[in-house]
Amino acid sequence: MITYNHENYIKEAIEGILNQDCDFDYELIIANDCSTDNTNIVINDLIRSNKSKVKIEYFNHEVNLGMIPNFVFVLEQSKGKYIAICEGDDYWTDPLKLQKQVDFLEVNEEYSYCGHQSSELKNDIVRETLIPVKEFTFKELIFSNLLNTATLLIRKEAISKLPVFFKNVPAGDWALQLIAIKDKKAFVLNDNMSVYRVHSQGVWSHLDKEEMCMRGVATVEAFKGFYKDNSSKKLINEAIKQRKKKFGIYKPSLIERGWNKFKRSFLKLILP
Repeated sequence: MITYNHENYIKEAIEGILNQDCDFDYELIIANDCSTDNTNIVINDLIRSNKSKVKIEYFNHEVNLGMIPNFVFVLEQSKGKYIAICEGDDYWTDPLKLQKQVDFLEVNEEYSYCGHQSSELKNDIVRETLIPVKEFTFKELIFSNLLNTATLLIRKEAISKLPVFFKNVPAGDWALQLIAIKDKKAFVLNDNMSVYRVHSQGVWSHLDKEEMCMRGVATVEAFKGFYKDNSSKKLINEAIKQRKKKFGIYKPSLIERGWNKFKRSFLKLILP
C-alpha cells in the first residue's frame, strides 16, 4: 500500500486488508510518502489498535520520493509468493478476496496474475464497472489498462526484475501488468471485491484530457525496448495511435494524409 495525503480514506483501506479471511499468512506493507496531512497519525492509531494476526510493516518517509519511486520501494519490501496492491484511497470489500485469488493462481500456472470485477466511487455514488473479458494477454493490455489497481494479485516471480525504465513511467500499475504478462496471460474473476475511489486529489482524475492521454502514451512507448519482436512493436505503435484518436489529439503523418487523399480520389473515380 502506497499512500500520500489519504487521511480521509486510509482507515477504510487498511481495515479492508486486515479483515481478510485466509488459510495462509499475509503481511501488510505501507509506505507513506511524506504526507502533509494527518495520514501518519491515522495509520499509527490503526497499528496500535490492530487486534488481527496480520503483520503490519510501516514506512513513513521523511522526504517525498514521488509516486513511482515509492511504489518501487514498497514492492522491494515484499517477501511473499504473491503481491496484492491497494492504494491508500481505495478499499477491498470482500473478506475472501485474497483467498479466492490465491486459490485460483495456485492451480492455474498459465496466468501470471489475476484481477476481478470492481466498483467505482464518485460523488458518493458507488457504481459497478464491468470488465467484459475473462482473460487477456499483452495484445489486449497494450491498448488499455483493463483492471483497477486494487483488484490485482500478481506472482512475485513475474515482477521480480523490474526494468530500469519502470521508475520513469507515468502509469505504474499498468506498466507493472505489462511486465508481468510477458509470455503469459491474466484472468478476471467474476466476483466484485473492491472499490476504486475517484476524487479531486486522485493521481489521474485531476488531469486534463490531453495530459491523461500523453501519460498513457509515454507508458506504452516505454515498452518498445522490452517487447523487441516486430509484431509487438507494431501493436505498441497502433496502441499509441488509437489512444491519441480516442482522446481527439491524433495528427496523421504526411504519408497518412497523402494516402487518405489518394483513397478519397480513387473512390470518386470508381463510385457512381
